[in-house]
Amino acid sequence: MLHRYLALGGLLLLLCAAPAVAAPVTVNLRVEGTNVTVFEGPVTTDGKTVTTAAGGSHQCDGTNGGTPNTPGGTPTTALDDASKAAGFTWDGSYSSSFNDFLVERIATDGGVGAPFTGSFWNLIVNRAGAMAGGCQIRVNGGDQVLLEWQDGTKPNLQLTAPAAAQVGQPVDVSVQQYGSDGALAAASGASVAGATTGADGHASVTFTAAGVQHVKATRSDAIRSNAADVCVYTAGSGDCGSAKAQSPALSPDRVKPTAALRGIRNGQKFKRGPRKLAGSAGDDRGLFQVYFLLKRHSHAGCSWFSSKAARFTSAKPHCSTARYQRVGSKSSWSFLLPARLPAGKYELVEKAIDSSYNGTRQTIKFEVTG
Repeated sequence: MLHRYLALGGLLLLLCAAPAVAAPVTVNLRVEGTNVTVFEGPVTTDGKTVTTAAGGSHQCDGTNGGTPNTPGGTPTTALDDASKAAGFTWDGSYSSSFNDFLVERIATDGGVGAPFTGSFWNLIVNRAGAMAGGCQIRVNGGDQVLLEWQDGTKPNLQLTAPAAAQVGQPVDVSVQQYGSDGALAAASGASVAGATTGADGHASVTFTAAGVQHVKATRSDAIRSNAADVCVYTAGSGDCGSAKAQSPALSPDRVKPTAALRGIRNGQKFKRGPRKLAGSAGDDRGLFQVYFLLKRHSHAGCSWFSSKAARFTSAKPHCSTARYQRVGSKSSWSFLLPARLPAGKYELVEKAIDSSYNGTRQTIKFEVTG
């Protein structure tokens, strides 16, 4: 029993002494080369083994060089993860004395062992110049990580722009600059979407086309800014969260549609019964449906034509249950009977209903003498 308690106590001590394991974090990484932005966007990263062609494989988790951090993601692991996701390459040698990688090339800028030309890959985290190597700095979720190819004299530009703008309407943008101390100051003379900032760092920008506009601030003696995506909309479109133009309110529709039967006149007599029924209907706000009803009166009683059965129903004393036949919602219609109408007296009714459910009817009576 004593051995069980000792073993359990030892296990609890081991669990309490185990180091905390950090979860992956998402940072905003930007890599600015000489002529292009190599990468800009969120990257989820964690401590891991990093491999370069020049430096080999080494652990990179924020504890390199004896730094007292909890293991986790670093600027260098973020760079490595972004390179794999976006398809660009980077390389750097490894310093055993510093226990860290030296980033020497990203994309086409720099090179391992290349003669020093005055420019290098500078690391900035949250506007502060890095005071340690990229594997010795532990990053946190939401951190801003910037790797820039520069000679140490260029300030960094920071752009602030509205999330949305209307086509043809000017909007204000602001550009600031900062150096190694991270202090922000107005950046004059910076170019943003064809406009130039004044002494206060502000400029008025007018977009001429709808859509998401991807803009940056640039200046020849500075590192280009972060990107700002401005959703540009046309007035009344409802895009980008803007107000959508309201259709003018229509007055209540109380006007009945028109209906007219064609080809047969009221009171007309036929020796040979017709086969074709036709008519027209109209409404300025649109038709919902048009129908016809054909009733036959004979010595046997009243019957009505069923288009579903393609014949007249059995004669009854009256046609109170007669049903209309649907012919569609077009302005003109016709229906071909399966055979010529036999002798008898007929009543043809056209009924039209508009989109506001106003209805109208036209009725004609004719006779087939046979």
